Amino acid sequence: MIAIISDKQDKVLSRKLASYLESQNYSVWELWRDRGNTDPSLAIKNILDSCSLAIFIMNKTSFDNALIFNAYKSFFRASKPIILFLNAEIEESLANWYFLETHDYVKAYDTSFDKATQSLTVLLEDYLKNTSEHIENKAAEAKTANKQQKSRLYAVLAVLVVLIVGYFLIKNSDKQANPGQQKQTQTVTTLPPFSPNKIQNSLPQYAEQDIIGTWKLVDYRDNIPRSGKDLADFNQVVNNLKKSFLLIFNDNHTFVRQGFTPKAETGYWHLDKQTHTLYLTQTKNGQGDGLKILTLNKNQFIFEVASYEKQYGTVIVRFTLQKVQ
Repeated sequence: MIAIISDKQDKVLSRKLASYLESQNYSVWELWRDRGNTDPSLAIKNILDSCSLAIFIMNKTSFDNALIFNAYKSFFRASKPIILFLNAEIEESLANWYFLETHDYVKAYDTSFDKATQSLTVLLEDYLKNTSEHIENKAAEAKTANKQQKSRLYAVLAVLVVLIVGYFLIKNSDKQANPGQQKQTQTVTTLPPFSPNKIQNSLPQYAEQDIIGTWKLVDYRDNIPRSGKDLADFNQVVNNLKKSFLLIFNDNHTFVRQGFTPKAETGYWHLDKQTHTLYLTQTKNGQGDGLKILTLNKNQFIFEVASYEKQYGTVIVRFTLQKVQ
């Protein structure tokens, strides 16, 4: 069954969309038509387990609507697929950009209802057939179109995604592909470089015991210059990550990262006690980037990662985590 969620402003469109999908032999639950006398939030909670997919009709004010926000959280936490039916052009902001990059969506505001529903039907067929290849192709097409319209913001955000996501997983291929460029590019580093000698005696002998547990992000810094709106957008996404980001290290040398992507990501960790470097890999015996440990105790974990980015040269990123359990 497909759930269609909207605020009151779009309930006419929501019912129209429900009727169309039912004419295409889909089973549909539409919030304002099918909730009866039940409170909207409770009605959504009651049908959550019965729905295999949700369509959210979004307008310019939907992002500030408590009902939409809570409904989205419920479907997101239940790992239900979500398709966005955009009834208005969404304001370009960092949070909205990431939101649209995370989900498949239909731009219903700049086309006819018939064409919008045709695009929606294609997405639904892809989900029903469980053919992720089609979805990835559509996402790639959407990203290409968005890059042309959002080049300035995309450049900043793309780097941020690389920093936060890529540094936890494998980027060795990027480093090997640009050895010449690394030597030619000079950058001004605002964070201090790695100092192995300085931290040589700062870690306890049995540091692995301190790593095990759940950590949350409390601070993020890098040496990429930002100002104005770019800086404001950057601070916004970091603040959002502080609320949701968790890094969990298990005693069997596996780790879990939650809160940045819709699905939790897993891998393996290994500590090199001689170099005070923590390695995170996707496979048990794989090779991954090293996290240079600056501080590690029972409550605080600070590490740095260095990488080469074509646009900025050598980028140094410092993460500060705090143990929550």
